[in-house]
Amino acid sequence: MRLLADCGNTALKIAIRGAEGPEDVRRVGSDPAAVRAAVEGAAELRVVSSNPAMLAVLREAWGNAWGISVVGEDLPLPEVGQYPTMGHDRILAGLAAVALYGPVVVVDCGTATTLTAWRPDAERAAGVRTLGGLILPGATACAVGLQRLAPSLPLVEPGTPDAAPMQLETPGAIAAALGIGYVAMVERCLTRLQEVTGIGQVVCTGGAAERVLPEAPRVADLVFRGLAGFDALDRL
Repeated sequence: MRLLADCGNTALKIAIRGAEGPEDVRRVGSDPAAVRAAVEGAAELRVVSSNPAMLAVLREAWGNAWGISVVGEDLPLPEVGQYPTMGHDRILAGLAAVALYGPVVVVDCGTATTLTAWRPDAERAAGVRTLGGLILPGATACAVGLQRLAPSLPLVEPGTPDAAPMQLETPGAIAAALGIGYVAMVERCLTRLQEVTGIGQVVCTGGAAERVLPEAPRVADLVFRGLAGFDALDRL
């Protein structure tokens, strides 16, 4: 069995690397026993990581140096116009998104919300280039940051865009404001990026995609699609 792993900022996700792409995508906790159970019996593990601590847990669970390949370390990424610290998951999502849609803005709604513009580019070996984009804290990250900087305020779960604005208690006021304002913030960033790049197509991915941009097309396993198709890029 061949597995794919995405070590995100707050979650580890595992998928089977099937003949047609990723299969059976599931979230795995950071508990070492749960991670060991998730990779047990696999012969190959291909990993993209934006979380060194989670990657360390995954390496320990894997238990040896054989059969594990990390994008950006064992598997060099193609040159697509990225800047040095650009997240590898953003690049893989972009490669997959261009294959599906052509010119596209990818909105990845996770711990952070990233908006990245992509175009096909026949002059590059990968056939793709990035035009750059924007990074926002996710709605939950906004709530955590507010509580951390203002400890007297409660930590709340962000509300929804249709939340009532006339709140009469502090937790509700914070939750409603995040629900109403966060989507508007993402939409304004998206509109501005589309105005400058001329790209109309949008695709969303990530755990909060349905809440952030409910009307946009969604591909839940976009990063895994890029990771699963990485064989074609190994030769670039």
